[in-house]
Amino acid sequence: MVDIIISDKIKALCPDLVVAGISCDVVNSKSSEELWKEIDSFAAYFKAHNKLEDINKRPAIAATRKAYKKTGKDPNRYRPSAEALCRRICRDMELYRIDTLVDIINLISIKTGYSIGGFDADKIQGNTITLGIGTTEDVFEGIGRGILNIEGLPVYRDTIGGIGTPTSDNERTKLDLQSTKLLMVINAYSGADGLQEGIDFSVECLKHYAHATNFEISITPNKNIQRDKQVFVTKTATNEEKKDDGEELLRRGMNPDNNENTRKIGINDYVHAYLSDVKDIIPMTTTGGSSRKYYRIIRENKSSVMAVSSDNIAENKAFLHYTKVFEEAGINVPHIISTHPSNKMYILEDLGDTILFELITKRTEDNLSKDMMQLCKKALSQLVEVQFKAAEKIDYHYAYPVEYFDRTAIMWDLNYFKYCLLKPAEINFSEPKLEKEFDTIINVVMSKPELQTFIYRDFQSRNIMVSNDKLYFIDYQGGRKGICLYDLASFISQAKARFSKDDQKELSDYYYELINKFIEISKDDYYHILRYTLLLRILQTLGAYGFRGIIEHKRHFIDSLSLGIENFRAILTNIHDSYLTELSSVCKKLESKYCSKPETQAEATTKLTINILSFSYKYNEIPRDEINGGGFVFDCRGLPNPHRIQGLRPFSGISEPVRKYLDSKPVVDEFINDVIKVLDISVNNYIERGFTNLMVSFGCTGGKHRSAYCAERIANYYRNNSNVIVTVTHLNKEIW
Repeated sequence: MVDIIISDKIKALCPDLVVAGISCDVVNSKSSEELWKEIDSFAAYFKAHNKLEDINKRPAIAATRKAYKKTGKDPNRYRPSAEALCRRICRDMELYRIDTLVDIINLISIKTGYSIGGFDADKIQGNTITLGIGTTEDVFEGIGRGILNIEGLPVYRDTIGGIGTPTSDNERTKLDLQSTKLLMVINAYSGADGLQEGIDFSVECLKHYAHATNFEISITPNKNIQRDKQVFVTKTATNEEKKDDGEELLRRGMNPDNNENTRKIGINDYVHAYLSDVKDIIPMTTTGGSSRKYYRIIRENKSSVMAVSSDNIAENKAFLHYTKVFEEAGINVPHIISTHPSNKMYILEDLGDTILFELITKRTEDNLSKDMMQLCKKALSQLVEVQFKAAEKIDYHYAYPVEYFDRTAIMWDLNYFKYCLLKPAEINFSEPKLEKEFDTIINVVMSKPELQTFIYRDFQSRNIMVSNDKLYFIDYQGGRKGICLYDLASFISQAKARFSKDDQKELSDYYYELINKFIEISKDDYYHILRYTLLLRILQTLGAYGFRGIIEHKRHFIDSLSLGIENFRAILTNIHDSYLTELSSVCKKLESKYCSKPETQAEATTKLTINILSFSYKYNEIPRDEINGGGFVFDCRGLPNPHRIQGLRPFSGISEPVRKYLDSKPVVDEFINDVIKVLDISVNNYIERGFTNLMVSFGCTGGKHRSAYCAERIANYYRNNSNVIVTVTHLNKEIW
């Protein structure tokens, strides 16, 4: 690997600078549609949550700009590349689509704020590159920019001259489709905090999108960077160094002999290190938008606990802090059994699988039963205990991602609706009028300071567990200080809970009585603010449905849009505000696009949805069809196993190397053709009879190669049938 040296002058001017070098073998390509879905998804999220003036306040970008000033360059004329990319997003300008490697680097830059150099390592002259300061004598041809004046810019030089600055890299060492050896340089002028997460994400992207192998990673200067997710050992590591790495793994409760699993599923080693009687670790599936991974740990005595893994340390710390405060206040929350030193993993009590949402939605009548109404009121009573008693002990410095649900944070939610639903759905609207109506909503919602206390933020029946006749709150890590009515609005407006108007009124009256024990507010003011808070909540929810459904293509959220839009219309009707004309117009357009119904039943055309899953016989139970109680399960373990081929083991069944291998095996084609013959009988019959759901599952040992391959083959076959809708879920994708 090329050595990276930081000159004394740069060290003196930028003492916090840490540089991470990542070297690996890669396969470049023109473009990756899967990668661009991830880029577009993050760009939409970033646009919804940031304004142009917020960009240079991001820590990594702010530190790079500060470095420019110290080295003698105006960062407003020569912007760091990460800042320039983020500005394009906020200005609704398309990001550059170059090739897979460059696109990966750009994704990492906009996510982390780091300006990153990407070089073809074979084009670098010499064994070292040195970071210094540009001079008038430097001749530097920026990629696609001609000759740049890099005087005063931090610049990496090889034995010939400059190869890269945080503003632009050089044509001489640029990546192209023939590049097979990558050197990525992450410039952390803000210091070591967060750098390891940037390294981890970079490695993950390079492996997934560029089939990267043979990683070598360096940190300059040699800082003590915490490595929690992955342990990197260079190709030239000595036996003694490997021994030291193994001892470090053991110290942190990991298995040095299971390095592949440590990189992929560190939770496995953590759980076995803490619990001596683990029988099985079962990955759990979730339908929400969270990136957290859940595992049910089955113990030898048949009891169980839950384990959670997430790389979002700040969010984890918020959850752990709130849990401690709530538990001490007597609030029913899951007990934390163990927390990993990294704060990326923790073990907590298993509360089972029953959520309040399931009990509510099982009813056959419009209104809640008396018992169910009492259960919902019990949830609100416990909520008020959190908001007005436990909240006194909360340290809001732990709040994630912000401490306060203030005007700025509320506008983020409203922009979420605009940029993640209206624009992707191609709904026309007047930007000035909509902004004015957003201001009206915020002014009403924030009109009573006495309503400001802790808010759960996502208080809905899906986040309330029922165990041993007790209610337990979960998923409150997004809590912060804000208007308490937001939680009530979240609860009673949940689309699929289908609370009737009478039930919503009864619950709202009950909540009013509860909070009046702590604050004084007239009932007229209470309901006026509640109506606007309900509007705020539904707009945020619709934005989330748009982001997860339209942008990320998750059908669960697309299916929820029509119910959400119906709630939107009902809330607007209830407000009677003649000033909200643009929102009323937008609502009509959304109704037309997502809620249109055929005039008669005879005109209705209901498509068959084929839900296709891949699973592991080792890690999962055989999937159950919760809709029809039937479906097909095909065992793929009789097919050739890519896991037994060393070069294919790291790849999944949806990757090109594994696809090519299995495509070449005649027995696989025979298996697929036989599966299609069996399925076609039911599919054609179901379509003819107007059935709406069919589940098809493919299982193999690890749920990574053969089952995933077969699931995708069958999905592609049925995608050509205009009478069906196809969904694909790989239950073990998180641990591939």
